[in-house]
Order: sequence, then structure tokens, then C-alpha cells
Amino acid sequence: MSEPLIFYPQGCRRAIFVRRYKRFTVEAMLDGEVVGVHTNNTGSMLGLLREGQEVYISPAQNPKRKLKWTLEAVMPFGEMVGVNTSMPNKMLQLAFEAGQLPEALGYTTIRREAKVGNSRLDGLFTDDSGKLP
Repeated sequence: MSEPLIFYPQGCRRAIFVRRYKRFTVEAMLDGEVVGVHTNNTGSMLGLLREGQEVYISPAQNPKRKLKWTLEAVMPFGEMVGVNTSMPNKMLQLAFEAGQLPEALGYTTIRREAKVGNSRLDGLFTDDSGKLP
């Protein structure tokens, strides 16, 4: 069995979902205290967020950030569902760097959130010259 490619940030904690009350903010019960938690997922998550369910939150990397926690995952049906929208691109890069993407053979670099014309790509794979092979 291989090692996981992605780990949640250090200090990730289990909490209990209380409510979502703003587009980027949810409340969770952590150690008997309600804390504000940032979510970068702008979708409704209506089918995922249920009062009293387990959630996983991580400490903010920026100590000056207003909300000290980030919502990483929820457990709506006993299964972990990632809701941090920055995680898929990190996973793509780590899988590429670990050689786990056979479709990317021949490419040597990946640029996340690459702007191409009027679009933005999750990942742009190129060779050493910066071009597509």
C-alpha cells in the first residue's frame, strides 16, 4: 500500500457542525466552544452540511486572519467528503510529482491555476521548454 499523497494541514481537528451563516463562514463546536470557521466553498453544500454532524477543521496558516479555522471536510453519511476547494489542485500537483499520472508522461512541470487566453486551467502541464510536448 502506498503512502497517501495528501495530508490535511497540521493541527486538523474534529468538530461538530453548528450552522452556516454567511457565504464564507460556518460555525462549529470545538472543545465545547462555538468557533467561526472559514470555508472557501461557495456552493450551497445544502446536502452536505447538517447540524450536529462531524466536520474537520484546520488552523489558519495566517495568524492575522479573522477566522482562525478552515473547513476541510464533512462527514454527512459516515464518509469523509472534502469541501476545501483548494485541495484538488494540490492533489493534482502531488500526484504529478509522485509520478502517479500516466497520462502526464512526457511533461516535466505543472503550473496550477494557469491562465490561458480567457480561461484558467486547474493545471497546465508542459515540458522543460515550457511548451506542450
